[in-house]
Amino acid sequence: MSNSHHGIQVSALLLTLRHALRPPIPINIINLDQGIERWRKISDNLEASGVDSSWIHRYSAIYGKNLTKDELMSNTTALSRFLCSPGMIGCFLSHSDLWDKIATEEHPFQVVLEDDAVVCNNFCTRVYELVDELETNEEMSGRWGALLLGAF
Repeated sequence: MSNSHHGIQVSALLLTLRHALRPPIPINIINLDQGIERWRKISDNLEASGVDSSWIHRYSAIYGKNLTKDELMSNTTALSRFLCSPGMIGCFLSHSDLWDKIATEEHPFQVVLEDDAVVCNNFCTRVYELVDELETNEEMSGRWGALLLGAF
C-alpha cells in the first residue's frame, strides 16, 4: 500500500473524528398539528440517517387557512395577500417565527426542515462538511447567515 493511500485513510479518519466530536445539530421540523404521519416519517428518516432523536424538534406550523383577516393584514403586504395562498402565507410565517426563535438561542447554527424533506445518509456529517466549506472559504468565513439545503 502506498504512502499516499495511507494519507487518504488518515485524512478520512481525522475528518470522521472531527465531526464525531462536534456538538449535535438541533434540527427543527416545521409540521402542521394535523400532520402526524409526516412528523413520524421525517423523524424516523432523520434517526435512520444517524441523528439522535433528542436533537429533533417539532415546530408547530401556522395553518394559513385559520388566519383571521386581522392576522393576514398585520403580517403580510397587499401584494402577498394577492399573490399567495393562505397556505403559502402560513408556511412563510412558520419559517419566520422559527427563525426569530432560533436567533435567540446559543447554538452556532441549526437546521430548519419542512416535514416533507428527504434527508441523505449521514445528514449531520454532510451539513458539517458544507459549513466547513463555507468557513474555510476566505470570502465567506464569518459572513454567511443561512445555508440553503437543496439536493446535496
